[in-house]
Amino acid sequence: SLNDCFRTNQSLLDVSGKVGLVEMGIDRIDAMRHEMLPKVKTLYLSNNNIHSLDGIESYRSIECLSITNNTIRYVNQLEPLRHLVLLRKLSIAGNPVSMMPYFRERLLGLCPFLESLDGVPISGAERMSAAGIASTAAIVTEQLQLNELRNLILRHLSVQTRFHVLLLNQVC
Repeated sequence: SLNDCFRTNQSLLDVSGKVGLVEMGIDRIDAMRHEMLPKVKTLYLSNNNIHSLDGIESYRSIECLSITNNTIRYVNQLEPLRHLVLLRKLSIAGNPVSMMPYFRERLLGLCPFLESLDGVPISGAERMSAAGIASTAAIVTEQLQLNELRNLILRHLSVQTRFHVLLLNQVC
């Protein structure tokens, strides 16, 4: 966890409030000691195995967050970012979620104060259009998740059918 990595190496927090925990095998985010949380302004969590941002809401002082190349798949796993009102720069490229349709617009709905996403500045026009697109995007994303679930069910049924055919051939 994030706290485990930080506990073993507290020197990772420098005087400017940057914490670098890149390629540390982190799979979940939990809070550091309470007195350390306000000091964290920049958090680098790239190249780990983070699949959810649950727990990031404890880091309310974060202005810059890098979570590139992790395993975040769905926009709803980004919901905790909504609580980071000081967040201005976010890097999330390399996560499956960043390939979802209307991802950028949905993320702007969650984080209306972002100034930069994946190194690209957010324009006023983009921010305004994001509000209208976000509701449509939510429907599309929900349908994609449902389709993925249906694919899993079909794969399972296919395996079961093959097994039954093999079993039937053995009996006959």
